[in-house]
Amino acid sequence: MKHVAFLDTTLRDGIKIPGLMLLPEEKIQIARQIATLGVDILEGGFPAASEEQYRTLCVMAEEIQGPSFCVLARATNPEDFRIARDVLKRHPKPRIHTFIPASAAYRDHFLKKPLDECLRIAVEAVKRGKDVADHVEFSFVDAFRASENELLKLLDAVLEAGADTITFADTVGYATPWLIENIIGKICSEIKDEIVVGIHCHNDLGLATPNSIAALRAGASLVHCTVNGLGERAGNARLEEIATIIAIHGKALGLSTSVAMDRIGPVCRLLERHTGISFGPLKPLTGSYAFYCEPSGPQIGDVAELPPCFVIREEDIGMVKNGEPMDQDTPFEVFKARVKELGYVLKEGEYQRCYETFQRLASKKENIFNSDLELIVRQALFHVPQKYRLLYLNVSAGSIPVPHATVQLEIDGQVVQDAGFGHGPVDAAFKTIFRMVRRFPKLIHYEVKAATLGTDAQGMVLLRVQEGDTIVDGWGAHVDIVLASAQALIDALNKLEHYGGRREVSEYTDDEAWSIVL
Repeated sequence: MKHVAFLDTTLRDGIKIPGLMLLPEEKIQIARQIATLGVDILEGGFPAASEEQYRTLCVMAEEIQGPSFCVLARATNPEDFRIARDVLKRHPKPRIHTFIPASAAYRDHFLKKPLDECLRIAVEAVKRGKDVADHVEFSFVDAFRASENELLKLLDAVLEAGADTITFADTVGYATPWLIENIIGKICSEIKDEIVVGIHCHNDLGLATPNSIAALRAGASLVHCTVNGLGERAGNARLEEIATIIAIHGKALGLSTSVAMDRIGPVCRLLERHTGISFGPLKPLTGSYAFYCEPSGPQIGDVAELPPCFVIREEDIGMVKNGEPMDQDTPFEVFKARVKELGYVLKEGEYQRCYETFQRLASKKENIFNSDLELIVRQALFHVPQKYRLLYLNVSAGSIPVPHATVQLEIDGQVVQDAGFGHGPVDAAFKTIFRMVRRFPKLIHYEVKAATLGTDAQGMVLLRVQEGDTIVDGWGAHVDIVLASAQALIDALNKLEHYGGRREVSEYTDDEAWSIVL
């Protein structure tokens, strides 16, 4: 059986979604959970992008145990490797990842350099990587639209320079399983056994998972993936799908993994809560209908038994139900134990803050479920500095009166109040808040969903606003969806204040890395 190494790139490639901004504390909490999945490599991010990314990755490198820890460095910028070295020296199993565009289209657009120059850059990048970490992974971007002759020239150059892993990226989701099997199979038959071949697939045509499996069948032994398939455009290959396919068909494929299957459900759910990006009811394995079977069809035999329509049980992948509900009488120690069961690792004071939020919710909601607890933890702990605070909201609406909102905010420590009208209660609240803060960003996305069942369920609101070139998301949760909407807008406005005007260095530019003094 060949072991398939999983490289999780959720926190690097997965979060490149317009408007998605995870706080440093959220990234560290997510990294802890991904490590519990048993992945072989955790790619934490791109430290040369900004000082905030660098400092977050330093903490991750010190805290995350188990998987190898990997960061990205651009082949075109020597400073990236110096910054990466300072991060990776903090972890016992460091790994550096660098890359070059393989296709003419990508080279011409992003580097504007001829092939010979790209060959020189690639070789120098591998040599720099060897000074940073014991293991160097080199990726060929947009490999499956590249000329085979040019791809092989790049491959020979980086192998001669000493690359330990070579990864072929279907960056735009162009490839098909048969194309990948052909190319990966040919390359694996011609290189040394000690060289690891990896695959990185995007899902633009819905083929990220089958393409990844095709590469593994053809000889690759490393797969890049993200939890919930997060990533730009249509996302990346989904970790949970690939791991489950190997768990079910591993014997036939001759493949095995170290992924802890019972951790899939909790980690997928945690990512959904922190990103606000839901599975969708029909998503394999994690969608709300994934383990629902219509019982009303004609049956022969023992009708007490469910029909054999599932290839895996939900408990096998940790998709547990909400557990015993809690209420206002739940003691602190029971609450703390349940939060730990959900996978959160908090400081003692943070548990207490969450418990106080829990008590406030329990005074309004009879039963508190695991889904509620996940929202409570995020609401209590993860937010940017608060220039704006929502102190009071009252709305009136109905079939006859004009919807009206009265809002009280704290802005830079000063309490202000105003009122206004709108086409509905949410519109009235938003228009009043915009006028009070004297900012008028464009609302480009607004979504409401229930966190649990029942008419007293918390409404979870995700919205996205744009101000100039800055796009941020906002998040709120409450049993009153108008109040949850106002919370989400205030969250977005605080992110605009915190992140507006900030610029991170892109992976696909020659821009100088932010300055670091070591």
